[in-house]
Amino acid sequence: MAVTVSKTDIIAARLGFYASMIAATATTGYGIAQILQVLNLLSKPLDDILIFGFSFCIAPAFLLAMLAVHYIAPADKRIWSHASVLCAVLYAMNALFIYSVQLFTVIPAGGNVDQVLIVGPHSLFWTVDGFAYIFMSCSALFASLVFDSKGLPGRTKYFLLAHGLVLPLFCFAYFYPHFATWVLFIGSPWLITAIGSLLILSLYFRSLLRK
Repeated sequence: MAVTVSKTDIIAARLGFYASMIAATATTGYGIAQILQVLNLLSKPLDDILIFGFSFCIAPAFLLAMLAVHYIAPADKRIWSHASVLCAVLYAMNALFIYSVQLFTVIPAGGNVDQVLIVGPHSLFWTVDGFAYIFMSCSALFASLVFDSKGLPGRTKYFLLAHGLVLPLFCFAYFYPHFATWVLFIGSPWLITAIGSLLILSLYFRSLLRK
C-alpha cells in the first residue's frame, strides 16, 4: 500500500499500533483462559470473569485499530476500510453489550438471573456472540483489501485475509446444532488468525512511525 506519511498518518499509526497491541494481548489472554477452562483448571466464577473480561477489552481496541486502518488507507481503497470500520462497529456493539451484561449483571448475581441473560450453547446471547465475531471476521476481510501484496503490507494483508476466511469454521463451531467440546476445536484456528493478524498489524503501524 503506497503511503504518504502526514501528521494525520502519524496520529493514526500511533493509535493503530497501541490499539492493535492491546487487542492482541487481550485476545491472547482470552485464549489462555479458554484453554484453562476446557482443561478444568479454572473455577467459577474466575473462568467467566477472565473470558468475558478479556473479550470485553478486545472489542474497543479492535474497533480503534480498524479506524486507524481507515485513516492510513489511500483514497481509492477507503471504500474497503470504511466497510471494515462499519463491521467493526457492529462487532463492538454486540460484544460490549453481551460482556457488560455478563460481567456486571450475571456474574455478580451468582447466576441467579433470568436464563435468557446467560451465555450458553444456542441461547440468545450465544447467537448474538456468534454474530459479533462474524462481523469481526468480515471487518478483517475488508481491511485486508486495503493493503498491497508485497513486503510487510503483504504479510498484513494475508493475515487479515486469513482471519476473514476462517469465518466458516467459526460459524460451524457456534451454530452446529449439537454442542460438544470437539465442536469448539473446529473454530480454534480463529484464535491463531486473530492474534496473528493483530500482531502483524501492530508491526505495520510501527513501521509507519519509523518513516
